[in-house]
Amino acid sequence: MRVPTDNPLWETFDRFRQTNADFDLFGHPLRDFFPAMHLYQSRMPFDSPWSTGSTDRPNNNSHQPDRLTDQDEHNVALTVLALAGRRLVTTVTGYMGLVPEDTCEEDVIAVLRGCNFPVALRPAGGYYNDNLEFCRYYKYVGECYVHGIMDGETLEAMDRGELQEVDIILI
Repeated sequence: MRVPTDNPLWETFDRFRQTNADFDLFGHPLRDFFPAMHLYQSRMPFDSPWSTGSTDRPNNNSHQPDRLTDQDEHNVALTVLALAGRRLVTTVTGYMGLVPEDTCEEDVIAVLRGCNFPVALRPAGGYYNDNLEFCRYYKYVGECYVHGIMDGETLEAMDRGELQEVDIILI
């Protein structure tokens, strides 16, 4: 993959693409959504040299995409801001989202009352209270974007009995 060597926006976006290349989206790896990115090797809006780590450089007669527009460059910058320090996940219940890079498989996505966004929490033990109910401790990992639970959908799911409210202790 050719990456501009002196543009941090492109490097961040490309690192995200490479890190998540095998992420399954609707039965296809993420890399399939960017099949011809190498064709932009001399057409990206960044005036910087490209590394030569890949051998799939198109020949001079191959079709080159049109130069990316200023709007494309702006969109890459916004994408980089959204993806910085993030990775793609799917939950065991089928939701897809972006979570902090440090998120582990055993972490949970939670919607906390009074919080404007879902968060990733890491189980950190617990104890039995006087009613012999197990109270779990969790460590905050970071905020998340999870498609389908960003606009109050979890409250609606609770009303339908699909989700339940539980007490937790953040440490």
